[in-house]
Amino acid sequence: LPSGSGLEGWSVTRPDGVLAIKSPDGNRTFWVTQRDAGTEQITDYWLGDAGGNAAKPVRTKTLDTEKTRRSVTIRKWSNDGRYVTFRETDSPTRPDGNETKETMVSLDATNGQEIDASTLAADMVWTEY
Repeated sequence: LPSGSGLEGWSVTRPDGVLAIKSPDGNRTFWVTQRDAGTEQITDYWLGDAGGNAAKPVRTKTLDTEKTRRSVTIRKWSNDGRYVTFRETDSPTRPDGNETKETMVSLDATNGQEIDASTLAADMVWTEY
């Protein structure tokens, strides 16, 4: 977050209690929900309007909880509100499991499609969270 600012100006609490992070222009929101279903962890990625409203997730990923757990952290959002980047961290749930894996993912916030961030303009201005 920009220095000296609190989350209250950069987020909206949805009716379900989930915190949705606002884009720098204030027009969009991003949030993640997770749930367990048997031995699967289901992660839903949401892009919504300024009030944190969306009809359905733009992306859903599952993991086998016998092996791995995922956490998601927003990293940056383009100041025009068009692109959001987050980090997925997959951590082993067993001592003999694989190493922790981190992946950076960027989405076009207008349509929810994953993009290759290296193709974006080098002079694009971002807000880091």
